[in-house]
Amino acid sequence: MISRSLKQISSLSVSTVFSRILGLLRDVLLFSALGSGMISSAFIIAFTIPNLFRRMLGEGALSSAFVPVFEEVRSKNEPSAFNLLNQTLSRILLYFGGIIGVMIVIVWVLTHTLSLPPNWEIAFPMLQFLLPYALLICLAAILTAALNCLGQFFLPSLSPILLNLCMIGAILIGSRILNKTDLQVAHLICLGVLFGGVVQFLLPFGLALLKKWKPRLRIDKSPEISEVGKLFATATVGAAILQINLLVTRLIAFQISDEAVSQLYVASRIVEFPLGLFTVAIYTVLFPKLSRSFAEKKTSEFSNILKEGFLAMTLISLPCAIGIGMLATPVLSMLFQWGNYSVQDVMATSPILAIYAACIPFYSYTALFTRAFHAEKDMKLPVVISGYSMGLNILLSLALIQPFGVQGLAIANLSTSVAQFGALSYFWLKHHKPSNALSFLPPLSRILVSNLFLIATVTFGIHHTSSFSTNASKWQLSVSLISIIGISAAVYFTVGLVFKLHKYLPKN
Repeated sequence: MISRSLKQISSLSVSTVFSRILGLLRDVLLFSALGSGMISSAFIIAFTIPNLFRRMLGEGALSSAFVPVFEEVRSKNEPSAFNLLNQTLSRILLYFGGIIGVMIVIVWVLTHTLSLPPNWEIAFPMLQFLLPYALLICLAAILTAALNCLGQFFLPSLSPILLNLCMIGAILIGSRILNKTDLQVAHLICLGVLFGGVVQFLLPFGLALLKKWKPRLRIDKSPEISEVGKLFATATVGAAILQINLLVTRLIAFQISDEAVSQLYVASRIVEFPLGLFTVAIYTVLFPKLSRSFAEKKTSEFSNILKEGFLAMTLISLPCAIGIGMLATPVLSMLFQWGNYSVQDVMATSPILAIYAACIPFYSYTALFTRAFHAEKDMKLPVVISGYSMGLNILLSLALIQPFGVQGLAIANLSTSVAQFGALSYFWLKHHKPSNALSFLPPLSRILVSNLFLIATVTFGIHHTSSFSTNASKWQLSVSLISIIGISAAVYFTVGLVFKLHKYLPKN
């Protein structure tokens, strides 16, 4: 019988599949229309800023601070939990809305008073237009977090699909129907993002109403909202560090060449596919359960949930990393080599993608262990570790950019992700000293052996196909790539059944 957690993870993954496929289609169309030059890089930089706030606040610090307190309150009294939701949303609307307004004015002043480089002359007007999206998506993220605590995962997870559809529509209208210039297309995409933010907010808003939530503007104080505020203040620093880390990497790349940001972006987008499909699904489902177990002082249950999450992350993220790393060039060719995105762009991006692929398991583990600390309302330690990680990433980026160029930035990110996970796991084991700390080793060894079969299958497929050459047609490339992926997945699944790896999936 399939466990409830596994059903929730599966339903979340199904919706994420469509979102990620549409996201890839969106990026393929974007680079096909704009290429990998200055305009696409400027849009990516402009879009990074509101996304930074979304990940830092909505889906990062605020959700991490909100969920444990909301779960604790809801276990005692659901109406009080809805009151906490109203207090949180009201503060986002008033405080964060004011910050966004000030930022729009500052960007406008800078655009009209400074003599900016050409790339920033393009990026700043787009940033000014995209900033309101940050407010909408942060409101939507808190509503989604509340719905997750109430056991609603599938429908709220559909909201990214709406954003992707809006952006795809804007690209097609601008480039294919109206035949606008590249810059005009980029401005239409910004409009699509803003409209997508509106519909992304309306979906969880409507679903929350169906859960008998009554929206109210509540700026009164309570012990619960004060606790959320305290947790949020600490978590914001950690989340800000993570997003500033990403921003610094892209800003450094923005100074290397017009193509560097686009190369990093394309590689990260492919890596985000399995992360969003599986990693986010796993920790999104397990985070409320970890928070509930901690609130109810069920120490053994908490440890078991974390162990199951770690093994599930390994079971899924490791083969994804191996597959993407080994098949980086054909994957890029099949997905992105259209229109203005050339063979040269593929060859320049493929080593970056291979390096980023190696980050997938470590990104997954870091996200899970961070949520475990957050479930215990310990925001400080992950923040300190994130701070050191950011410093390490900057130092490595500056040291490696000269000998390795853009690839040096990717190597710095990989090294930092390994170090960050190592620190989180070390302090977790040091602080908790679980009696079953080594119990994950036997199943982990079986997972590793299963991945050796996967590597052998992919290697055999690569050496026995001629469709990965630059002369092969898109159809030949696609058939060969899909065949190798399908056969490799079947081999991994079969070996997994022999080793009974399904026993290590979440059961709660």
